[in-house]
Formats: sequence, structure tokens, C-alpha cells
Amino acid sequence: RRSSDLPLVILNSSVLAQIDMIPVFFSFWAYYVLDRFPEKWKLSAFILGLGIFAKTFPILLLPAFLVSFKKFNKQILFGLIAITPSILSIAFISIFAWKQLIENVILYRGVPFGGSWGIPGLIWVIDTVLINFFQISKFEKLWEFFIDFGSWFMYLFIIMSYFIYFKKISLNNRIIITFLGFYTFSNTVMPNYTVWIIPFLLLSDFRRYAPGFLFFATIWTGIFVPVFQTDIFHLDKLRFAYPLVGAALWFYIIYCLIIIIRNISLKSNSLSLLD
Repeated sequence: RRSSDLPLVILNSSVLAQIDMIPVFFSFWAYYVLDRFPEKWKLSAFILGLGIFAKTFPILLLPAFLVSFKKFNKQILFGLIAITPSILSIAFISIFAWKQLIENVILYRGVPFGGSWGIPGLIWVIDTVLINFFQISKFEKLWEFFIDFGSWFMYLFIIMSYFIYFKKISLNNRIIITFLGFYTFSNTVMPNYTVWIIPFLLLSDFRRYAPGFLFFATIWTGIFVPVFQTDIFHLDKLRFAYPLVGAALWFYIIYCLIIIIRNISLKSNSLSLLD
């Protein structure tokens, strides 16, 4: 129904060569099954598990799915079914390549890229300005704190949303809040992460915010490769645009999250839960 999201999807798949649309597909399929056919919740859990198996980020959506059930035993069973494909794959790999599993998966730690995203990025920019213009550094410890522990704010936000907001809204809107919370509080967000929210945002009650999100996300993703592949495109002088556009997207996401939470708080009627 909309074509404005196509450039971002194409850039993610063909230019960045990322597979994020595969787990997005499974996540959306799982949402569709549970939303339209609640009695097939086990199938929904298995489909979501395929998304988690393809790439781990759909596990963030588990709280949004689990709150759909009144009974705790159904929540537990749904979660177990959803993580089963990944557990089986890990068990299988550990038999034949346990050393590579430990080194490349369990012990792997991403390298933080200060100045490009989120709260630590904002702190990095402020500290860099102070160093270059005033020869002082005031926020290095604060930056290190958010690099080490900043992600816990994201987990805390999802947990709080589970108990405060999720029971008042639809599954699709719960997924929207989960992803917006991740984008807001995560230390590292890469351009390919922006496609996670697309199908849910376009079908949500807050679809009017989709054009702004797609605009900033498409530009941010579009300049990533030509700016950083300087040996091919020789556009290294435009590297400053990447964190600037990323910052614009981040502030827009914060704005959307605040407005959405405000609207939820003002809405008194709550969604009935599944048996």
C-alpha cells in the first residue's frame, strides 16, 4: 500500500547486504497469526522462534507477545516454544564446533562507536567540543558509564512497559513501543536496524509518524556506504553527515515515543486479554 518504505528496504538488503528483513518477516507473521487467530498461539510462538533463530533481535518482542495471555503457564509455554529453534541450533553447533561457538558467539562483544547514536553518542559529541575548543574533558566517565551500562536502561524500559503500558494497548502497538524504546536507549543502532519497525509502524495507530521516520532513516542508511567506503567513492569529507542525520533520527524517535506514551496514558480503555 505504501512505496515510501521501499528505498529503505532495498538499501538494507542490497547495499548493506543485511538479512534483517528475514526475521522482520517472521516477526510480522507471528504477530498476524496471534492477532487474527488467537487459538493458533503455539504456531505464532514457533514462527517468532524462527525469527529469533534467523537473528536474535526478535527476542525483544517476547514481552509484547506474552502479555497477550492471562494465564502464566501459557506465557511460559509461548516463551519456551519461541526460543526452542535457537536452543536446538546452539546444541547442534556445540557438538561439532564448540570452540567457535564460544569465541564467536558467547564471548563476542561489539565495539562501541561513540558519537554516532544515542545518549553515549550525545555525550561523546559534547565532550569532543569541550576538548577541541576549551581543552577540557568533563564527561569521559559518564560516557564510559553509558557504554558499559546504558543498555540496562533499554531493558528497564521494556520491563516497565510490560507492567504499565502493554495491557492497555494492542499487540502491534506494544511492538512499536518496544522498538522505539530500543532505538532510544540502546548504545549502538546501525542503519539496518531501522527496518525492524517498518511493517508494524505502517499498520499501527501511530502510522502518521512513519513518513518522518522513513525520511531520516532512508537518508541515514543511504549515506552510510558511500561515506565510509572512501576508497571507492572518495566522499570522506561528508562523513560528518552520518552522525548528524543519525542524531536527527534519534531525536525524532524520542519525540514519537513521548507522544505515543502520552496518548496511551490519556486513553482509559484497556484491551481485553486472551484466555
